[in-house]
Amino acid sequence: MIGPDAEFQKRILATFREEAEEHLSEIIGELIALEKARDTDGGPLAEQIYRRIHSHKGAARAVDQQEIALVYQHPE
Repeated sequence: MIGPDAEFQKRILATFREEAEEHLSEIIGELIALEKARDTDGGPLAEQIYRRIHSHKGAARAVDQQEIALVYQHPE
């Protein structure tokens, strides 16, 4: 039998996966739109992408998915 902590962790990881799929799908769409908007001011779109990536990185850290968070980490 799975304990309450393990069950909670399982549910939260499932939620993270669902949200991750949404974030990645939206990021891909926004990157494509940014590429198409080369000749216009893509600043607001770039900022939206940045915010979405930042949110996904924070969510990954919250559920102890450090490998995913590191993908988004700016190299120093």
